[in-house]
Amino acid sequence: MTTVQNVVSTPGGTPVSVNVRVTLITGSAVTPGYTATGDIVGVWSEATDDTGAWSTDLTPNSQITPANTYYQVLEGSAVSPIVVPASGGPYLLADLIVTPPTPSAPGITGVQVASGGTVAGVRPEINLIAGSGITVTAEDNAGDARIDVTLTSTGGGGAVDSVNEQTGAVVLTAANVGADAAGAAAAAQAAAQTFATGAVATETSRAEGVEAAKLTAADNLSDLTNPAAARGSLGLGSGATANIDATAGDIQPLGTVGAGSTGKLADAGHRHPYAPWQFYVGTYGAKGDNSTDDTGSINSAVAAAFAYAQAHNGYAEILFDPLTYLIAGAPTTGGSTNGSAQIPLPIQAQTAQKITLVFRGTRDQTGLYHWLQTTPQRAGTVLRSTWNAGDSLPATGEASVIGGPTPHYMSDPPTSWDNLLVVIDGITIEIDNYNICGFDFRDIGEANIINASVLALSTGTGAPAVPPANWAFGLAMPVVNNNDNCNIGWFSVEGMVYGLIVYEHVEAASVRIVNCFDGLICWSSSGFPHGNRIGYASIEGCQRCIVLAGGFNKLDIGLADIEWGGSYIIDDAGSIPGLGRIGLRSNGDSGASLNAALNTSPTNVNVTNGSLGLEIINLDQALGPVTAPSIPGSGTALTNPFWRSAQINVAGGTVTEVAIDGVNQLSTSGGFALPPGHAITLTYSVAPSWAWTLTG
Repeated sequence: MTTVQNVVSTPGGTPVSVNVRVTLITGSAVTPGYTATGDIVGVWSEATDDTGAWSTDLTPNSQITPANTYYQVLEGSAVSPIVVPASGGPYLLADLIVTPPTPSAPGITGVQVASGGTVAGVRPEINLIAGSGITVTAEDNAGDARIDVTLTSTGGGGAVDSVNEQTGAVVLTAANVGADAAGAAAAAQAAAQTFATGAVATETSRAEGVEAAKLTAADNLSDLTNPAAARGSLGLGSGATANIDATAGDIQPLGTVGAGSTGKLADAGHRHPYAPWQFYVGTYGAKGDNSTDDTGSINSAVAAAFAYAQAHNGYAEILFDPLTYLIAGAPTTGGSTNGSAQIPLPIQAQTAQKITLVFRGTRDQTGLYHWLQTTPQRAGTVLRSTWNAGDSLPATGEASVIGGPTPHYMSDPPTSWDNLLVVIDGITIEIDNYNICGFDFRDIGEANIINASVLALSTGTGAPAVPPANWAFGLAMPVVNNNDNCNIGWFSVEGMVYGLIVYEHVEAASVRIVNCFDGLICWSSSGFPHGNRIGYASIEGCQRCIVLAGGFNKLDIGLADIEWGGSYIIDDAGSIPGLGRIGLRSNGDSGASLNAALNTSPTNVNVTNGSLGLEIINLDQALGPVTAPSIPGSGTALTNPFWRSAQINVAGGTVTEVAIDGVNQLSTSGGFALPPGHAITLTYSVAPSWAWTLTG
């Protein structure tokens, strides 16, 4: 057995209690899988614990007949297909997710034989052995597709008064069993045969009656055009209308074009076992074969989902298979969508109920290129865009693959928001060139990115190269004055001009930004926005790792794990004010190496006094006493070179003033606190001495 486990949580890391069900998929709804020892592989079900964790031992798929089986793991409403290896483990669920294989045709797995309720075993063959006084005959009844077995008693006997001198409840051991001289077994067999024959005759009569009462094929076809007749023929009565809309389209055959809009039974846009609010893009013609243009098909699914959400309870899902969908159609610009996107998001009025649209693919879509990889990174659900909007910003504004209204049409902040909550769960967008954006949600009211990535196509070895500066971004969250609910769970971006743009109200758990011209951009378009907080940000190979743009910014990053390859680690264009705290680590060997990089100003840090409210911390630098820098000349400012808060004790000499960032501290000796990025100035006639201790 191999152990499989997982932890179910929200994007913010809060444990979630859900029911977990693991089912073996064999390709047959009625035939189970079995092992070489004849054991049936069953269903495992259990709820997560208080930490959101679950764990189970599963039979490796290579040890199961038929071949090419896989397990379907259902965590609440999330479905993950996995194949369990025969060695190693324990494995995380995400490590085992696969494109579902096609199981081999199942053979006869065996017959379970029980005696008195106790299972004797499961085997492909059963050998009937005639006991004393019993004859066994078997005949292949091809006409009825069965084998008839007849048990016939050849002896007689009477009632049993005792067995081996035992009466009442009799317990027999192997030593008690001998010849059946009295013929009791034959009598019991004859009674059982008589009972079975009568039962079979009764069941046959009942089944024939049901068969005779079935509707003819013509009746079934005519009922499809008349829901009332169908309910009557099925014996459901008028009470069944609770789950069937009063239109003939709602009971048309699965996949019928132009079926009813609600999908209670089998509307277009649905295939069993999908719920009415789930719209599968394949039903609308999307192939996912990386060669057929699926733009129109996906847009049809989005339109149907939006219409359903408006007509019902404000919620719908657009579902994708783990396939590569070619998106080659031109962006829809302006018009009723007020944007420029290949898959434009419909507009919901601000005065109406907010609509939640979920784009759901596979479980985890955050994989990046390996540095030795020579093939495109197309695992799971991939929307591959081949559209090239040009090196210069289009006259209709930034174009995207999936996007809502844009500032080009709606201004910034928008004069009217699109009252949607857009949810992206398990989608990768691949950009064949860097002249189109991935996700553009700037003028959407709310956006939650549960799990997603935007990857530029790499045509060489390893990750895509850093592109030249133009205008395309990977993900842009809603702009300032948005509707508050803006979250990112796990997001990766590689090879885009701008990796990730946040404005306000963004809470992000984990982002990975590789080989972008600008990595993470905090952009305040106007006023004094709310804050943004990122737990972990890995930013590698970018020309500028962290950029402050626009107006006043508020940004907190628990850990910015950087490996820079360009001009700036942090850049505010020399004038953008900001507040917050950014904890930095790098791939250097010590805090000293990162300090050296940070102190190469303005090459690596371009933050002026306007941004001194933005505290930059070198987390690689250890705390405690350090070798103090040399006393600067009288009246010469010294910026804290350690990028940690320091306590400076000044003693001796003839000091007339101690200033922090030019502000007189009204004391010429003793302790002074110097935050990272700030400067101390000593004015003296005789130089004092000082000691430095890093405190935080």
